[in-house]
Amino acid sequence: MDYWLFDSHVHLYKCFDLSLLLSKALENAKALVNTQDGENLTLFLGIASTAKETQWSELVALAEDGKQLSGAGGDWQLGLANDSSLLRAEAGGAQIYLVPGQQINSSEGLELILMGAETPKVDASKTLAWHLDANPNHLNIVPWGVGKWLGKRGQVVLDLVASDRQGYVLGDNGGRPALWSKVKPFDVYRAQSMQALPGTDPLPIAGEEAAVAKNAVGLRVDKGQEPSFSALQSALESSSLDTFHSAASLFGFIRNQLLIRM
Repeated sequence: MDYWLFDSHVHLYKCFDLSLLLSKALENAKALVNTQDGENLTLFLGIASTAKETQWSELVALAEDGKQLSGAGGDWQLGLANDSSLLRAEAGGAQIYLVPGQQINSSEGLELILMGAETPKVDASKTLAWHLDANPNHLNIVPWGVGKWLGKRGQVVLDLVASDRQGYVLGDNGGRPALWSKVKPFDVYRAQSMQALPGTDPLPIAGEEAAVAKNAVGLRVDKGQEPSFSALQSALESSSLDTFHSAASLFGFIRNQLLIRM
């Protein structure tokens, strides 16, 4: 068997050193996972690009030209994976696969990550449910966010998890402090034997890129399984998942909330 690790919520902000992001993500992944004899560790990073972020298209251009990404994290060779919707970054024999995704806000003000090879159907005037119906082939992640699951918006998420709707998964992230442990949609979701997908969700603060892959989901796949989006999506739906959640400290949570508002 081999082991795949997937951080489902990564941003590529302009203040980030992307080579450092990759090197720290690999370092964090190795710290999380104790692979068994003969297992290979493969890391996937789900890139949740917003309308304001252009770094994904810049990485695609570098990959198509077979160029390197250099910085404080060393030199990473970029290229297209065999599944050409994924980008592959290589350094020192290690490989990281970057999965394309788009983060949007529904008309209710809820975040949704639409991850996959196809260009998603997006309309900011439409509801969360509309976006789920319009993008059945994507890995659709409804991520927790500070204050996003409270009040009327929280009721929309509760109604979603209480329904029999398919085609989505809840997402947790490293920004949720340990003291914020009671989240009703997660409780209802777990009661249905469902697992939320952890992701780092780094904030647009220099240095936050070093936290990527501290929050992730892991699973074992057949030896030599070719990395692709469809294989990852199928494995997430059918495999027993290991979840890794590194909660923010209360001090770190407050500090970061203040920094992003300065």
